[in-house]
Amino acid sequence: MSTAKAAALALIQKLPDDATWEKIAYLVGLRLRLAQAAADSAAGRVYTNDQVMKELDEWLESPGPTGPTPTSAGS
Repeated sequence: MSTAKAAALALIQKLPDDATWEKIAYLVGLRLRLAQAAADSAAGRVYTNDQVMKELDEWLESPGPTGPTPTSAGS
């Protein structure tokens, strides 16, 4: 497995010469998030589609937040 620096350099080398800082930062960040997602998946830190749908259904059926409501700073 390559180091993060080597992976970033390889990614940047594939970009066109006129790549912007924004494009470079976006792609390096995307690569980081994909690596983190792969590590989470390998470690079993994921939800199945059924688990997500069940939680969404429960959330949609709930009456909403309970407890005191936030007040505006100027009140």
